[in-house]
Amino acid sequence: MCFFAVKTEVKMENKTAISIKKFVLPFAIMAGVIRVLIDVIPKLIILKGQYYYGTFLISFIIEAIVITLLILKFKRKNNNTLTLRNALKVGITFMTIVGILFSLSAYIYDTFIDSTYQVNAAIDWAELFNKAEEVRKQQQENPPKGTIIGILSGVVRFSIIGLFISFISGSILKTHNSL
Repeated sequence: MCFFAVKTEVKMENKTAISIKKFVLPFAIMAGVIRVLIDVIPKLIILKGQYYYGTFLISFIIEAIVITLLILKFKRKNNNTLTLRNALKVGITFMTIVGILFSLSAYIYDTFIDSTYQVNAAIDWAELFNKAEEVRKQQQENPPKGTIIGILSGVVRFSIIGLFISFISGSILKTHNSL
């Protein structure tokens, strides 16, 4: 009897994992496109570094809210049941997709459209702290190069953000004490 209960739970977990992907994917693609726009528009209108970097904080807040709302919506669609594992899957899947779209667009923009924007934004930011000359020197000695590793590290950073946000939201919203 115990074996049957465990087997049924495993099957339900696999079905939930498939539904998580179907549930999160449309939201993640839409959020990824919005995140790309939030990144590209300031670059196109050539905002100074502090304003451009401010978009990162705004995006982080929006992403935290969206992940929490997605987890809540997922919980409602699953008969008001939620495990921490499922919350983590929702948040990490969401932010990984957003991270892929963002990292690819940043690579394309910084490599093929305007390779000097990031350097100039970093110098603008450093001017706030009277460190512009140090940043200029560092940029000359070791110029930034867009690589596949940059894309992958961007995706990993977004996934880690998704992990932390969904861990916090999932811990609060979960209905079962098991993982």
